[in-house]
Amino acid sequence: MHILIYNKELGDLREVASAVNECTNDEDTLHLVHSYGHMISYIEDGCADMDLIITDVADNTAEIIDLLNFARRENPKLMVIFASKREDLVFQMYEVEHIAFLPIPLDMR
Repeated sequence: MHILIYNKELGDLREVASAVNECTNDEDTLHLVHSYGHMISYIEDGCADMDLIITDVADNTAEIIDLLNFARRENPKLMVIFASKREDLVFQMYEVEHIAFLPIPLDMR
């Protein structure tokens, strides 16, 4: 499985990344990126091989929606999970087919 986690604010999704990493094996690839530019590069270069994107959304919501719609057109099997401190964004995320919206901070109990 190829997984990309975009987390603009270092730490918000650290627990998610750790939990995902514990569930992966040697054949899985996990990329944790902290800049939107790196996220664009990963998606443009390898979205056909990606299985899951977990992304923080806040400031550049429209750009992330456009980027993920592009990724889903290139790879319809791609799964997307959104995470944000701003629960008011939940309805905007329905512009992209996704499997979950996680409010931050997460309760990993």
